[in-house]
Amino acid sequence: MLSLAVIPAAGAAPSLPIDTTGGAHFAVLVPKTAPLDLAEMAIIANEGSIVKHWSQIGVIIARSKRVDFATKVRSERGGAGAGATRNKAELGPRSHDFVSVLPRVEEHTPRSQRAPATTEPLAVNQWNTKLIGADRANEINQGSRDVLVGILDSGIDSSHPDLKANIDKSASVNCTNAGVPDTTESASQDDVGHGTHVVGIVAAAKNGVGVTGVAPNVRLASVKVGGREGFIHPESAICGYVWAADHRRGHRQHLTGD
Repeated sequence: MLSLAVIPAAGAAPSLPIDTTGGAHFAVLVPKTAPLDLAEMAIIANEGSIVKHWSQIGVIIARSKRVDFATKVRSERGGAGAGATRNKAELGPRSHDFVSVLPRVEEHTPRSQRAPATTEPLAVNQWNTKLIGADRANEINQGSRDVLVGILDSGIDSSHPDLKANIDKSASVNCTNAGVPDTTESASQDDVGHGTHVVGIVAAAKNGVGVTGVAPNVRLASVKVGGREGFIHPESAICGYVWAADHRRGHRQHLTGD
């Protein structure tokens, strides 16, 4: 797990038209000394459209069909840097969908080694939590509901019996639509299983089902930055980081990414 730094929130970004279709995606970095409107003009002058502003960190996500778009924008006074964010995904056909298939560990565990029915059924397989002493720590403190942990990954399966009680849907978001936040309840669902796996390590409930997380009582926010195709594009990552920073106010919060 990687602990992420918190970015201070700033004022609301100006309202701009959103175009999520046509052309390739680009991240445009705005110079510290230049206003955002100079970068906007550079984007529009070079046949680009604005997808999303992140004024807090001086980044604009844009789209354009021009192959020299990034080079042109970098030459303008309003663009400190510019680059395509998903060349392989947009310029070449996908050979396959990325689907994670996780084995059912219980089926491969001898009955003599399985945990008693009064504990979590798969606790005997949790060598990782034993290695860091989390099993002993849980006997003293299982985490606080005041703590909200944001998981930047492929989403969370909100119907999972070990997780559903700990998910804070009001703090969850899907950032995979060109980096534009989507707070629709179903949008931050897991497509591939990886995020759900990571969340289970962090905070699977101690409820007699499956496994126990390192801190089974904390709340969870699904910050979805990876989609079914298996990529985490820069615009999605930027959306996830800034969303997590902007929504930490009023919480004792830990932000993590795998």
